[in-house]
Amino acid sequence: MNAIFKKFLKVPSFDKRTLRNIFSIIVLRGGNIALQLLLVPVSIMFVSQSSYGLWLTLSSMITWLNIMDVGLSNGLRNKLSESIAAKDGALGKKYVSTTYALLAILSVAGFAICAVLTYTLDWSNVVEVPKDLSPAKFRELLLIISGSFFLTFLLKPISSVAYATHKAYIEYLTFFIANLVNLGIILVISRTVPSGDLILMAYCFCFTPIIVTFLISIFLYAKNFKEYKPSFRSVDFSKARILMSLSGKFFIIQIAATIVFTTNNFIISKYIGNAYVTQFNIAQRYFNVVIILQSMVLVPFWALFSEGYALKSVDWLKENMNKLFKLTALLSAGCILMLFLSDYAYHLWLKDMVVIPFSVTLAVCVYSILLLISSVYTIFINGTGRVKLQMITSIFTSSLHIPLAIFCIKYLGFGLPGLIMVSSLWLILTIPLRHIQFRKLMLFNDKKTIWTS
Repeated sequence: MNAIFKKFLKVPSFDKRTLRNIFSIIVLRGGNIALQLLLVPVSIMFVSQSSYGLWLTLSSMITWLNIMDVGLSNGLRNKLSESIAAKDGALGKKYVSTTYALLAILSVAGFAICAVLTYTLDWSNVVEVPKDLSPAKFRELLLIISGSFFLTFLLKPISSVAYATHKAYIEYLTFFIANLVNLGIILVISRTVPSGDLILMAYCFCFTPIIVTFLISIFLYAKNFKEYKPSFRSVDFSKARILMSLSGKFFIIQIAATIVFTTNNFIISKYIGNAYVTQFNIAQRYFNVVIILQSMVLVPFWALFSEGYALKSVDWLKENMNKLFKLTALLSAGCILMLFLSDYAYHLWLKDMVVIPFSVTLAVCVYSILLLISSVYTIFINGTGRVKLQMITSIFTSSLHIPLAIFCIKYLGFGLPGLIMVSSLWLILTIPLRHIQFRKLMLFNDKKTIWTS
């Protein structure tokens, strides 16, 4: 299998360790997809479509973790890798310990701010609060989400340590175990507790991953990562600046992407209703199966394209981009097939608990195909590090996304399909720019322009 994969990629550096990580990720991520799909109908059955929509809206804030500690997690991963290469375990332990200390400070401050906002902000102007959920219960729900948010934030460095030590599968293993435990708990409480308890479901979904991550962290630091086990004595705040250093361009790009992805649920909840949040997320999860399949293949290509571009291996770069686009064409055909089978798939999956209009499914299908195409260009451009144009377009799209989405929903009456069309519009505008940039970069012109910066 290793020989076949090497022949496909024609890159000697694609070793057994990399293949082992990729295959482990494929298996674990596939398991996660299956578990998440099973969790949707069980959760809706336990609460309601509207309450589940509110949960999706509020819990989407968890995705902001990928932005808030981006400097620290990437900084730790890079600096720990350097320490390992230099065989300086003491320095690596300082980086790990200092990261935990910095995250602890940020977590306490962040939770304090969230607690104040929970009791002072008029949330009825932000989301649609179900009538059967009292203000006290709603505030408890917010505190559960924000508390788990920052506890998860604090425990994230274990993933960076795993990546630095070439054990990337550990993060996916943690998600898999947490989802499996969540599914078991929901199945048990749905048979023993009266349905409709959104607070109980929140405790389950929020704190199970924290407990799993905490236990896995203890195990790994005691066994596999003993040399880098964090301690108070090893905290060195002089390392903070190094750890927090990260490309400002990538940081802005990720913030912009997060604004677009995380505000959709809030816009839908506010201007259409929580039931439509459920529709939107179910259609997204349906097509996300294809998106995730592509992403599992693209993961190693970031580093591979970096290597190929540095060596100016034009033929290799073109050959592998062509292979990725052939895969994308196949996955796009899969999306079209899924579109025509959607009614049957939804019925099989959800037993008609939620009705998804064909217009919503069609809009998400179009968006998914555009995203598949864009992702191939993006992984290549990210690999080269020439991301200035991507940063500029990200600022443009994120700044216009909210007002244009509200305009399409509230004033044009396009409803949920209109919001999805706005997301597709940004891809339609940026894909030609990505293609032009790819062609420009393949010329290996040293002159600094908007295309090569």
